[in-house]
Amino acid sequence: MRNNLNSAEFKYIRLDYLDELTGGDEEIMEEMLKLFLENTPVSLKNLGELCTQKNYEELKKAAHKFKPTLSYVGILELEGVVPEIEKLAGEADPEGKIPELLKELAFYCEKGVQEISSYFNKKQE
Repeated sequence: MRNNLNSAEFKYIRLDYLDELTGGDEEIMEEMLKLFLENTPVSLKNLGELCTQKNYEELKKAAHKFKPTLSYVGILELEGVVPEIEKLAGEADPEGKIPELLKELAFYCEKGVQEISSYFNKKQE
């Protein structure tokens, strides 16, 4: 990394892709991380509501839209989870697996939110 965002501070977030994407521009990286902080809770809530409503068409669209967000923060544990949600939503979740996948998604996203929040809190000190 060419900036002060030390990847050693993160266990779940991996900034290699974001670093490459931004050319190591710390300001842009931080803006993207702030967007993750702002948008992720809203996206997770939306995915959960769509699942509860069994609105699989919209759930599939929302999952597809969420994939790039996870790519740029590098939560590798979720690499296959969102595509699986998208796929199962396209099939109307025949085996009822989406709720468990959403729990896994929420768990790792929350870990990512905590790490990024901690980074910004330390930076303000």
